Amino acid sequence: MERKYADIYHVIESIEKCKEEFDTFKLEIYDNDCVMKGIDKEEADERNIPLYVDNLIATIEWKGMASNELVFHEEHVYRPFVLNTTGRNSIGGEQGKQPKDLGYELKMIQDQLDYAYDSLWDFSELHAESIGYSGSLTDYVFTYEFVI
Repeated sequence: MERKYADIYHVIESIEKCKEEFDTFKLEIYDNDCVMKGIDKEEADERNIPLYVDNLIATIEWKGMASNELVFHEEHVYRPFVLNTTGRNSIGGEQGKQPKDLGYELKMIQDQLDYAYDSLWDFSELHAESIGYSGSLTDYVFTYEFVI
């Protein structure tokens, strides 16, 4: 799957650019001061744009008209959540039914997707990895599916 890069303010422009070239792709969304609209690693290097993991907010796995995915790490979740392991929607109560419920940066991304595509969201899965890159003993990785 082709990997492309975008800044948090140009998610839709990046998706549209990538859709012209590829049916499926991964779009990494960064919070930095550089404008990135669906660029590749080579262009980022030519423009001296740092792609530090600390600035990575989320990844969109675009699968076309099928169910696409928004994947992000717990460091971008600012609202407390409760795990309820009884079913598919394993985040408890009214918390986390959509990514925008969990954090400001995620809200910025979801608002763009909802405006452009009128997306439908569903919590998909939560992974816990030991000794995550964030320095925690456990690093939670959230996945939400969205259909356009």
